[in-house]
Amino acid sequence: MQKLSLTNKYLPYPEYKDFGVEWLGQVPASWQVQKVVSVFDFSNEKGFEDDFEALSVTYGGIKKQLENAAKVAEGSVRKRVRIGDIVINSRSDRKGAVGESLYNGVVSLVYGVLRPRSDEVVSKYYHYLFRSKSFSEEFYRWGRGIVDDLWTTRANEMKAILISVPSKAEQEKIAAYLDEQTARIDETIAKKKCLIELLKEKRTATINQAVTKGLDPKAELVESSIEWIGKISKNWKIEKLKYLSSLVTAKTSIECAVSNYVALENAEGKTGRYLPPTDAMNPDSIVTSFAEHDVLFSKLRPYLAKVLTPCFDGYATGEFLVLRPKKKVLKGYLKYRLLSQDFITIVNDSTYGAQMPRASWNFIGSQFITLPPIEEQEKITQYLDEVIEKYQHVIDRVQKTITSLQELKSSLISHAVTGKIKV
Repeated sequence: MQKLSLTNKYLPYPEYKDFGVEWLGQVPASWQVQKVVSVFDFSNEKGFEDDFEALSVTYGGIKKQLENAAKVAEGSVRKRVRIGDIVINSRSDRKGAVGESLYNGVVSLVYGVLRPRSDEVVSKYYHYLFRSKSFSEEFYRWGRGIVDDLWTTRANEMKAILISVPSKAEQEKIAAYLDEQTARIDETIAKKKCLIELLKEKRTATINQAVTKGLDPKAELVESSIEWIGKISKNWKIEKLKYLSSLVTAKTSIECAVSNYVALENAEGKTGRYLPPTDAMNPDSIVTSFAEHDVLFSKLRPYLAKVLTPCFDGYATGEFLVLRPKKKVLKGYLKYRLLSQDFITIVNDSTYGAQMPRASWNFIGSQFITLPPIEEQEKITQYLDEVIEKYQHVIDRVQKTITSLQELKSSLISHAVTGKIKV
């Protein structure tokens, strides 16, 4: 977590006291430290979704449940939530899914509903306290389970956790300060994310222009025989993909080194970048071998546009189609043609399966693609390699700024709610 420097902007309290609570550290001497159960009642008030609005506990706080969200069986009992309650997900894989409810409604019985025990409790302050990274780690430490992703902190365990308790006036001041500061940070993050989306749109447009019209703005264009392709350069051809590349079908169950296995999470969509894997593959996985001159196209959720040209021999998850380019087409050009928005759109429209939409090789292979002369393919590939790298460099730089802002926000919250800075 990013650390805040104690400057004129962030000053400490005049005096601190150590209550022996490791996750809190030293807290202002004027504050108290109490068990959660001394501050909140753990409500088990019941209600029915037919009578009250269904709420969801998310990383962004308590939200009204979306219309298309899975519904519980009619007449099922739920937990009542009232305005000002704190609702928390006890599962370790949902760390940080907690917040103050601004609505009256109902949630699943698995959630903890904390109701302030007195008017001296400012829910918004504890909204921030319970969402802080330091509390999330302490909350997890009190849990139990077989494995990490089934780890749960139950109500009786949470009740015993010690938390900081400033005066009501101090709670209100900290909550108001964090409302203002986090809103400013969130606004900046939102603008940065919009910039990234704009850069991605321009990157996509650049790819589309190059692989459909070429690099010469003066080139004569003619109407192609394929409606979705439209006009192409006069000296270009169109051919079916299956005549330009063959599908590698040899599959095997093999234990591979992490360094030469490509999973879906190792492929970044829209750019064709290969990201280093984090975990070794399952030795029983069914994989397809590929060579460094092959092109990998994800048939699962093709709208994510995961197309790769690895620079090594290896093995890919069965969710990738491994295409081996023939002499008429360069692998670099083929990658960018498959990444173009018009091609991705038509393939995505052909998918089957509602939850896990996939495209079939029978459809993909039968699609026509534009085919410039080899010399022009080389120029297009080289041009796009250079331009896409520049776009990606800027996107990475903006993303790094977003990450820093998110860390600053997290640090600011933790420091404010535990009294490390005086607001």
